[in-house]
Amino acid sequence: MEILRELGLRKNWVYETIITTSRDGRVNAAPMGIWTDDFEIISLDVYKTTVTCGNILQKGEFVINFLTDIEMFYKSIFNKSKLEFEKAGNVDSFYLKSADAFLEMRVVGIKDLGDRTRITSKIINSEIRKKPRLVNRAEYLALESLIAYSKLLSVSKRDGEFLEEKIKENYRVICKSAPESEFQKLVRKLLEFR
Repeated sequence: MEILRELGLRKNWVYETIITTSRDGRVNAAPMGIWTDDFEIISLDVYKTTVTCGNILQKGEFVINFLTDIEMFYKSIFNKSKLEFEKAGNVDSFYLKSADAFLEMRVVGIKDLGDRTRITSKIINSEIRKKPRLVNRAEYLALESLIAYSKLLSVSKRDGEFLEEKIKENYRVICKSAPESEFQKLVRKLLEFR
């Protein structure tokens, strides 16, 4: 769908968003990673025991909120009463007033993954208020890996082993969240240098 390209999403990259759902007049907001394989379907893996999963499975609808303000992710976990919502126009849910952009979604597929459920969904409606700076963890993990690498020659052997493991774990997450990216290549080079 053209809206995903307009937002700047890349295939198979995981973007951090806030999912809003509702049930019985109560709105729920939760940080969640989403991705697209084909610019038509958006997927997310939701832990089965969460309110978000229960609401999505019951209603079959939800909203994906794109935000540049990282503090909103904090509020969605620890201070939900500070979030402000507006009623969505085409699904029975709400979007965040502060969202840079949002997508109203309808579920088209459900797959059991053990402790999680994979939800696949199609866009019913969208709005871009201002183009958000998409949040993908790979950029931050690459920076963290560079900083960790720069310390390797100055720390004890034990601390060096810890930093090497941290870089390896960062690389694993980068491969998952931004495959074939410049961040993946950069951190792979760090691992090759050791």
